[in-house]
Amino acid sequence: MRNIAVGVVIATTYFPAETVMPVVFGMLFQQVLASFFSRVMEKYQLKYAERLL
Repeated sequence: MRNIAVGVVIATTYFPAETVMPVVFGMLFQQVLASFFSRVMEKYQLKYAERLL
């Protein structure tokens, strides 16, 4: 997340406002992907725990 925040700062400082959009979309995509992966891992852990019992 730190590198993406630096990307936003650099994009807003040195380039036109339109260049910030890909960086923001990258941040949003990363958050959605992280929450999806977390959900998948949660379900996998529950399924694995049931199999051990």
